[in-house]
Amino acid sequence: MNNTHNVILKITISALISAFLTVLNLIFFLIPGLELSFLIIGVICLIYRTDISFLITIVTSLLSFLYKMPAFDGVSYLLSNLIVFVLFSTFKKQLLKQRWLIFVLYIFISVLYDSFLFVLWYIATDLQNALAIYLSRVVEIHVMFTVYLFMPILLFKKLEIIIYKISIRYQGIVNDKYIEFLENEALINMNKYSNKKSNYISQLLSLIIAMNVLLCFLAYIPYAISLRYNYKLISIILSVPLLMLFFTPLWTKLKKKTNSKIVLTHNCVGLILAITLAFMGLILKNYNVALSLLIVGVLLFGVFIAGFLPMNIEMIKSYRIRNNQKVNTNKILALTCFLLTPIPFVIGQYAKPVYNLTFFLVLMLVILFIFVLNKNIMDKGNVLEVNKEDFSVAWKNKKFVASIFTQNFFIGIDKFFEFGLVFIFFIWFENKQAGLLLFQEKLFVYLLLGYFLKYAGRGFAYLIKINEKNSKSLNLLSNILFLISFVILLSFTVAFSFNNFENQNLIYKVLLIFTQFIIGFGYVLLKRTQTRLHRKMIDEKNINGAFILDHLIGNVLFSLSIAIMFIIFFMCVTVNITSFIALISILVGISIVMLVGNVFINKNSKLKQS
Repeated sequence: MNNTHNVILKITISALISAFLTVLNLIFFLIPGLELSFLIIGVICLIYRTDISFLITIVTSLLSFLYKMPAFDGVSYLLSNLIVFVLFSTFKKQLLKQRWLIFVLYIFISVLYDSFLFVLWYIATDLQNALAIYLSRVVEIHVMFTVYLFMPILLFKKLEIIIYKISIRYQGIVNDKYIEFLENEALINMNKYSNKKSNYISQLLSLIIAMNVLLCFLAYIPYAISLRYNYKLISIILSVPLLMLFFTPLWTKLKKKTNSKIVLTHNCVGLILAITLAFMGLILKNYNVALSLLIVGVLLFGVFIAGFLPMNIEMIKSYRIRNNQKVNTNKILALTCFLLTPIPFVIGQYAKPVYNLTFFLVLMLVILFIFVLNKNIMDKGNVLEVNKEDFSVAWKNKKFVASIFTQNFFIGIDKFFEFGLVFIFFIWFENKQAGLLLFQEKLFVYLLLGYFLKYAGRGFAYLIKINEKNSKSLNLLSNILFLISFVILLSFTVAFSFNNFENQNLIYKVLLIFTQFIIGFGYVLLKRTQTRLHRKMIDEKNINGAFILDHLIGNVLFSLSIAIMFIIFFMCVTVNITSFIALISILVGISIVMLVGNVFINKNSKLKQS
């Protein structure tokens, strides 16, 4: 009776799953290349016993002859399913241990169906006819390859969990190797994180590459947009920090429901899609289609980058706290983030946009493989713990509230230059007048050097030792460096308005590049001394509330407002010698006010005892 019951159960389950797969195939039948059954059969082969997996594979394949026409389509589908069954059943143990092999296998499996179709038509007819049929299916081939490049990464684990939870209530369905794997995984999950230094280094490497991708994207895309479209379209880049503001909390909530590694992997795939779409907007010739793809790509970039960097940093910080490491992640990023900045500009100047797309995709795929192969190093979150009292204490401290604006004014200017520096380089001087000139000889060289030295300046600022004795003076020095940069640009512009001298544009570009180094240097000094300044104004027990308020109100909202004001100026104001002098004069005037404010705040800040 027991054997009879098991046989009936196996046949019933096989029939139900086969029917489900057939219905699924019929639903997506009209969408070229969207074939999901290979993915599901692979999961079933890993979880179920071999006889059930085989029965599902055969029944699903035979049912396909009812709707796949001509018959060669059904035969190709049958052969492809059998290959999936053989691979996942034979190498079950290896695939469970080395999950990355599953993703590699599916890339191979994605080309099986059309390869078998080509061989069958070649045997039945001739090479020319087989090639013609194969080429007629080029859309399906590319869609299926793309689907199986990303879909297993996104859905395989989820499908595995769903199928296992449905099946665990029935004895004799799940195979012994999978149960053994789950038991071993349960033991491993008692210690959910890896403490190996190799995993930490891999995670840190992914963060360094990710930061380079972000800065390269923000630096190059505005310049590329100005070459292909109207320079005013550069304003869409402002959507990146705006979307980061709204989506970072959402990614954080999602992370709590799953884990950081899963969310990071999904974000990485999303960024690959975003970057591809953005560069397709620079590659395609159809203006409307290209523009639509560019806008969608930039928007998606803002959505997925929002959780990409913060969660990566949090994972690395978790390892450092756990192992009592004093390594400064921000210092490492500052010393490495400018290394790849010149490459997109050089590629963009001497090669087609598709090569720049390749450059970015290679970097993102390296990150993706690190995420897939690397083990989780995060044991618990290290987000600041706060209560309402912390916010209340910080908000009542007038000097602290004032410092939010006096400090973050300069940070906002630096943040604008991360993507808006191209606007300043567009300024062209001639006959005691100024205006915007988009197409300039060697402009890419000046931009390349400007961004490179800006981020190099950040790196050099981390070589300075900061302590309690010099933190106040270095904080004020950072303000002065910004002020000096604006005074240099203002002095040149005013001098040119009175005297028309030779090589004025070359001199302007050299001065602008030099000021970027100063601003980058001052930015890091400001960021490094800001925390110490806050600790001297707020008690240690309430300091976390002050940090969050400074970040949200100052580093995000106020800084973003400054960037918006710059964009409005270049979008709405006619740029000439008068308006440009007015802009720089306003920056000089506000910088002096902020500097005086910071002098007062620093002078009257006394160290609080917790």
